[in-house]
Amino acid sequence: FAFALALRALNGSKISFILCLIILFIDGITLEQPVIFSGVISFLAALYYLYKGERQKFLICAAFWLACIAGFLVMYLAPGTAHRMMSERKNANNFDLSRGAFILSMLRVIFLYGTVTVCKFFVKPIIYIFILFLPCIAENLKIDFKFRLKAWHIVLLVLLTAFFNQAICAFAAGFHLAPRAETFALWTMLALWFSLFGFCYRSEKILSRIKNFKIFKLRYILLIICLLAMPNFANGLRDLKIAPAYRAANEYNAKIVLENKQNGNEDVAVPFVTQRPWLLFYGDLSASKADNWANKSFANYYGVQSAFPVPYAIHKDQDKIKKYLDGDASLLNPDSETNALFIYDMALMFDAQATQTNLPKDTPKAIELYNKAAHLGHNQSNRALARLYLTNPEYKNYFKAAYWLARYIIGSTLPFAI
Repeated sequence: FAFALALRALNGSKISFILCLIILFIDGITLEQPVIFSGVISFLAALYYLYKGERQKFLICAAFWLACIAGFLVMYLAPGTAHRMMSERKNANNFDLSRGAFILSMLRVIFLYGTVTVCKFFVKPIIYIFILFLPCIAENLKIDFKFRLKAWHIVLLVLLTAFFNQAICAFAAGFHLAPRAETFALWTMLALWFSLFGFCYRSEKILSRIKNFKIFKLRYILLIICLLAMPNFANGLRDLKIAPAYRAANEYNAKIVLENKQNGNEDVAVPFVTQRPWLLFYGDLSASKADNWANKSFANYYGVQSAFPVPYAIHKDQDKIKKYLDGDASLLNPDSETNALFIYDMALMFDAQATQTNLPKDTPKAIELYNKAAHLGHNQSNRALARLYLTNPEYKNYFKAAYWLARYIIGSTLPFAI
């Protein structure tokens, strides 16, 4: 949508220009991955129009790029982001491996996650639907570059980008690679795919053949269907049912914190948020009282010393809270939960490879909860199960790992996949 508005803005529409600026800024303050894609495209377009000497179009593309940068800086400089980055840097540097073992582990991560990222990219329908628009782009975007890229050049560059991105992330995090590192690679690949095919591919024979396809006339319908079937849109509709309960839970937690603060209690226990929407929900407080960016940000906002989540049934019982913080897992009741996002977070509490919490590690319980969340549509649970079966010595099973990886790759393209 932003891309379409940008094209209209380049043709002189002031309303489209303003709307596109707003959308790009909102992208920047919401998620880093889309703004990277938008920023790369707008930057390349600005360079192109600077080269062509078209000042007006250069200024429009430069404004789009600045909107991306401004949104990204707002997100990057937010206090919560600062706490998160400091915490993750600290955790990522805790390597207990020799140099040789670390390099071997890094190569495994590059190959495994690089391959998974490539598979996830090429099962996304949007990249093929974009090809149907190439003849229109070639007709409306006249470029007199002396060099041209062939299709296989572009495919190869996109493939190498996946492995290069994973190499950087693997160096930082090893096998505990965060899912958003993979998402970052996918957005970078998408930016390359769009920009290289849009600016550097002009095979008249292939473009003519695309125009002769019967499906070419249906390209706008296919694009709309693809956008409506994307997980974000489908889950946004589903969130409408959960949003009121989510808002009520957050208001209740805010009330508890303020009451404790008035009573002089600086260490506050709040209930877990169990009804979690997909698009509106970033993350709950960490299940541990350890130095965590989410906990610190929440506590700083309300002016208390610390804040930590506990099961709802015990959040007013100080004795049970103490037992829970001492590691009494019996106070959790995961079998009664039905929200996939919350079940996944509970699985992380028991997963020895995931996060450090006060609860004793229980890999069979973690596998059980990941499995339950996966069958409720939580795609990251598929990834977590594959990681466990690949890296946990006691549960290593390559066949199961391959099965869950396949579910993860396919699940990323399905509506209502979380």
